[in-house]
Amino acid sequence: MKNEYDIFTELGGKFLVQSELLVQKLNKVKCVLFDWDGVFNSGEKGEGTTSHFYEADSMGTNLLRFALWEKNQQNLPIAGVLSGASSPSARTFVLREHFHFLATRFKHKSEAIEVVCQHFDLKPEEILWVYDDVLDVSAARMCGLRIMVRRTASPLFTQYIEREGLAEYVTAHAGGNFAVREISELLIGLMGKWEEILAHRTTYSSTYRSYLEIRQAVQPQALQRMVERIQFMDL
Repeated sequence: MKNEYDIFTELGGKFLVQSELLVQKLNKVKCVLFDWDGVFNSGEKGEGTTSHFYEADSMGTNLLRFALWEKNQQNLPIAGVLSGASSPSARTFVLREHFHFLATRFKHKSEAIEVVCQHFDLKPEEILWVYDDVLDVSAARMCGLRIMVRRTASPLFTQYIEREGLAEYVTAHAGGNFAVREISELLIGLMGKWEEILAHRTTYSSTYRSYLEIRQAVQPQALQRMVERIQFMDL
């Protein structure tokens, strides 16, 4: 049977470190943090457009959080979306999936990382950061586990990320083409938990119901960079 390295390499994903090192970093993760545009969608902007998301990606984030919860002795990982601009679709997603926060209006995303660490008592090396572009690099320099969503039109940027050591994995799929689901299945597989997690979810086991009760109790917050202050508020 093929292992995760072979499966995802054949898919078109690129490991930038040995899979064993990726697993070591994954074992420290207590927070999953996603950029929005270009990760959950293609990043399309303009009048009348909406930065939507897909059900397959939504399920992926849920399974990943469940796997981390189960692995970390039923401690729910912090989950958040970090977006440069306010997005109604991101807000809908965060509320629907009971993520802990939606962070917006940060000119420098590294500043948001600092605030999140302080607010949730995290260390940067405990954060998984999923991103796709130039404005995300400051956060990538800080976080412990970084996954970059592929965009074939940016070969020089991808080369820069590889050379600077700013990602552990580059996805096979682009934003808006189920990259988040790819990442979720990869990480669950590397934990050695894919079959177990799938069995719990498909049978709606008591273990999954316990996780879901805790997840549903999360009250999402908005983290915003105001003109003179940073504040958490009801989303």
